[in-house]
Amino acid sequence: MHRLFRLLFRAGAKTIAFRAETWLWLILEAIPLIILLMIWQGIYAQTNILGGVQFSTVVFYYIFVFLVDMLTAAHFESWRIAEIREGRIDFYLTKPLGYLSELSIRHVGDKLMSAVLKLPLFVGFIVLIHLLFHPTLPPIQIITLLQSVPLLLGAFILQFFLSTIIVLIGFWLENAEGLDHFRWLSTSLFSGIAIPFAFMPAGLLHLAQLLPFKYLHSVPVLVLLGQQTIRPSDYLYLTVTCFVLGIITLLLWQKARLRYSAYGG
Repeated sequence: MHRLFRLLFRAGAKTIAFRAETWLWLILEAIPLIILLMIWQGIYAQTNILGGVQFSTVVFYYIFVFLVDMLTAAHFESWRIAEIREGRIDFYLTKPLGYLSELSIRHVGDKLMSAVLKLPLFVGFIVLIHLLFHPTLPPIQIITLLQSVPLLLGAFILQFFLSTIIVLIGFWLENAEGLDHFRWLSTSLFSGIAIPFAFMPAGLLHLAQLLPFKYLHSVPVLVLLGQQTIRPSDYLYLTVTCFVLGIITLLLWQKARLRYSAYGG
C-alpha cells in the first residue's frame, strides 16, 4: 500500500510540473462551452422554456458535464501510442509493476492532482458563468449526490478502459491515434455532450439509450440535477460493461506483449 501511494504521489508530482499546461487546457476547454451557452441563450431569447427545459437547467447541465468530464475523462492515448511505436516501453516489461499497472496508477495520480489544480480555475469559471447568464441552480439533494458517486466511478473506469484499448491497438496499427478521434466523436454524440438527451431526435435518442456512453455524462448529470432516477439495472449495466472492457483489455495486452517481444527480441 505504501508503494502504491508513492507511485500515485510521483504521478501527481509530474502533473504539478506541468501545471501551467493543465490550466491552459482547462481555459481552452472552457471557451467553447461559453460560446455554446451563448448560442443556447440566443435560442431561448424568445421563450423561457423549450421542450419543457428552462435555460437555467441547460446552463447547469453543461456546467456539470464540464465538471464530470474534468473528473473522469482520459486523454493519454497519443503519447502512450508514441511510446509503443518508438519502442520505449521495454522498461515496463522488465519490472514487477507491469505496463497496465503503471498506466492505471499514472492515470489515477494525474487525475487526482489535475482536479486539485483545476479547482480554483473551475470556481472562477462558475463565477463567470453566473455573471454572463445569471442561471438559477436547481436544488441538489444528498441522495442524488450519493447516487452519482458510483456513476462517476464507473464513468472513470469506462473512460480508462476505452483509452487503454486504443493504446493497445497501437501494437498493430501505426496510426491508432485516429481511433481516439472516432471515440471522441462517438462519446460526444451519444453521451449527451453535443446534444442533451432532452433535445435529441427520437431515433438517435433510442440508440443513445442502448449504448453505455450515456453513463459518461448524461446520466450522472441528470441524476445530479434531479431529473433522472437511477435504477439498480443502471448500476448493473455499467458494471458489466466495465467488466467486459476489462477482459478485452487483458486479452489485448496478452497478445500485444507477445507481438512486441516477437519484434523486439
